[in-house]
Amino acid sequence: MIIKPFLILLAALIFLWFLKGKSSLQVSAWKKIGSALLFIFALFAIVVPGLTNRLAHIVGVGRGADLLLYVLTLAFIGSLVGQYSHNKNEHARNITLARRVAIIEANADRENQQKMQQWKN
Repeated sequence: MIIKPFLILLAALIFLWFLKGKSSLQVSAWKKIGSALLFIFALFAIVVPGLTNRLAHIVGVGRGADLLLYVLTLAFIGSLVGQYSHNKNEHARNITLARRVAIIEANADRENQQKMQQWKN
């Protein structure tokens, strides 16, 4: 098959892009391990497609394609949950930061008003 080398190369490039990205320092070890396992599973599915059928029958799924769909669906849902949690934390940090900036600006305005009053007197 001509497509197998391209699929392997594409999977490797996506995996390396994930590990080498700017945010890779912020990615937890569990996410890196999970992506490595998903990459290895993808390689096996590309190189030996019959293996996914055998694995599917072992775990009680009808076809290997169905097993791949289930695994990718769970990975996608896990990614969504992780992204939601991350966004929620970022939102809370932004609110805290905005409140601190507002307090600092209010104090600075008060000090400026007091200085203006001193200049007028």
